[in-house]
Amino acid sequence: MQAVGIHLRLHEVSFSDFLAEGMSGNAQMYMSAWSQDFPDPSDFLNTLFNSNQILDNNMNHYSNPQVDKELNAAEYMTNQQAQDQLYAKVTNQVMADAAWVPVDQTMEFASVNPWVHGFTMSPVLTDPFQYIWIDKSHS
Repeated sequence: MQAVGIHLRLHEVSFSDFLAEGMSGNAQMYMSAWSQDFPDPSDFLNTLFNSNQILDNNMNHYSNPQVDKELNAAEYMTNQQAQDQLYAKVTNQVMADAAWVPVDQTMEFASVNPWVHGFTMSPVLTDPFQYIWIDKSHS
């Protein structure tokens, strides 16, 4: 961060203190992550940037009435192309407002033996073990 002119003093806190400080809106800066629950942009945008989520998930206390209006409209749109365009507009506004500064995107990899079947990498399911079976003839 110093390379781009940002000087920090880091303070390690317990997870409970992090949540309390983060949810209060008093944290000047923090690092967090969000994992997708279901494959739709609303899972990120509506959950993390809608003003109605300030006490639940919107830890930045980000509030933009136009973004709220567009998120609320997009959530119930049936025209996928129009919804995608509106979510793209919201994403650009949230980034322009610097509500978050993304620093990384994780990539997951898996190595599976040939006798393990049914394993798939899912963008939203983090524990696909209920679908896995073993071919005993390979044991």
